[in-house]
Amino acid sequence: MQRNLFFLVFAILFGCTYPDEGIRTDWTSLSLPGKALELIDDKESEWFPFSKEGTSSATIGTKNGPVAAPIFYWRITGNTLQISVFPDAEIFEELRNPAIKGNIISATRKSGVRARYTLSKL
Repeated sequence: MQRNLFFLVFAILFGCTYPDEGIRTDWTSLSLPGKALELIDDKESEWFPFSKEGTSSATIGTKNGPVAAPIFYWRITGNTLQISVFPDAEIFEELRNPAIKGNIISATRKSGVRARYTLSKL
């Protein structure tokens, strides 16, 4: 009983929201150009297609609500995917510590929350 409680507290404190996230990976091995990440969420909508030129014609907003279609820039620094408003400027979103299971990518967002994304080819 105490051991299970320890693991539950550990998971809550360190953001392990999804118990079976798959295999830890790195962003480079996922070959993002020509692919897209789509957030799996009931309320938020995020879709990031990745071009080989380092841009992303994203769609962000709320499901069944307003959306925007900004052009972002993306890069991989270490094992962190950074999506920014301008090259080498303000970071819109950061995704760290990716894990993959099938076509589902789990990663830690800039906010510290663990999120899941569907990875697909364009």
